[in-house]
Amino acid sequence: MLRLTLAFALLLAACGCAAGEQASSLGPASTSSPAPAASLLPTPTPPPPRLELSASQARQGTVVLAVAVPAPEGLVAVELGGRRYLTVREGNAVLAYLPVPLDQHLGTYQVTLLENGRAVDQRPLEVVDGGYPREQLFLPPATASLLADVAAVQEEQRLLAVAYGSFTAQRLWQGAWHMPVDGPISDPFGVRRSINGGPYTPHTGTDLAVAEGTPVLAPAGGRVVLARELHLRGLSVVVDHGAGVISGYHHLSEVSVQEGQTVQAGQELGKVGSTGLAGGPHLHWEVVVSGVRVDPMAWLQSISGP
Repeated sequence: MLRLTLAFALLLAACGCAAGEQASSLGPASTSSPAPAASLLPTPTPPPPRLELSASQARQGTVVLAVAVPAPEGLVAVELGGRRYLTVREGNAVLAYLPVPLDQHLGTYQVTLLENGRAVDQRPLEVVDGGYPREQLFLPPATASLLADVAAVQEEQRLLAVAYGSFTAQRLWQGAWHMPVDGPISDPFGVRRSINGGPYTPHTGTDLAVAEGTPVLAPAGGRVVLARELHLRGLSVVVDHGAGVISGYHHLSEVSVQEGQTVQAGQELGKVGSTGLAGGPHLHWEVVVSGVRVDPMAWLQSISGP
């Protein structure tokens, strides 16, 4: 399990230090006596930013939290595997959620903190095998025929790319995430699936087996960026949680929210159904971080949030 204790302890400690420094610098100026000799000393140079990771090892398809304290002054980004990720500022720290794609090559990488394009600190991260199995699914011809409508499939991909590609430069949630429904996993994230003998492709979310009409609750606060019917995923809701973290809820029978609406943790998003390419009632739940699909269950286990 990935742990955040060290990263957020640093974050809280840094915020407290910043507050103390600010308070000490706001004392009233004296006009009745010369400035003390100590005021003529040069201002101490602030310590360089230090990068910390929530873990030194990550499976394919999971997420690592990177925190830098104190926050660099310039334009800040974090780089992993040749890709740069945006950061958000919180108090005297910056943080970034770093996805490890399913197809990320195994090995040790350097996670690099960049300020104005210049490397200021690094930490190693070992990427290990996600251990995702293979399976074959067989759907009725009428359901499987949805895959043959290329234009409709491409339009769905376009809509999801826009919804999943947004970046809000702040976290819109606080605290731990929770399950959107209470039910067993019928098909896990990352499993390589072949539908009716077709090519094997990775399952992009977690399927939860629950009865039709079961309320689907937001696992964390955010803003609805998509609420409509899609060709393969059926009735769908997508929520932007900020900091590059997006979640999707698919194959619904009803949608309870509108695009642009702000939702709180525990608020109903819709009801479980079997619309779109589905063999029966279930919730297909996706978590996307900076455009990369990751394991929702691993997110729950490792990213609890400060």
